[in-house]
Amino acid sequence: MADQEYEVPVKVVDRRWWANQDAQGQATATSETSSSSRKPTFVEDLEAQLAEKDRQLQDAIARYRQAAGEGSERTPERPPVPPQQTGLPSDFRILE
Repeated sequence: MADQEYEVPVKVVDRRWWANQDAQGQATATSETSSSSRKPTFVEDLEAQLAEKDRQLQDAIARYRQAAGEGSERTPERPPVPPQQTGLPSDFRILE
C-alpha cells in the first residue's frame, strides 16, 4: 500500500523520427516534411554538406567530359605500334 501512495504518473515521448514514421504506417508528404524537420541538426548539416559535395562532383564531371571532348577533337589519332616495338611476338595481334 505504501507504493500506491507515492506512485508518480510517467509520460514517455518517443522523439525518434524513424520510429514515429513506422508507427503511423505509410508516411504522407506532410509527415515526411515534419519528420525531416525533426532530425538532429548535425544530421541536417551533414545532408547539406552531402548535397553541396554532390553538386561539386557533378560540376567536375561536366568539366571533365567537356575537356575530354575538346581533347579528342584536337588530338590526332596515333598510328598503331608495330609488334616489334612492343616486345610481343610477331604473331600476336592486338584487337581494336
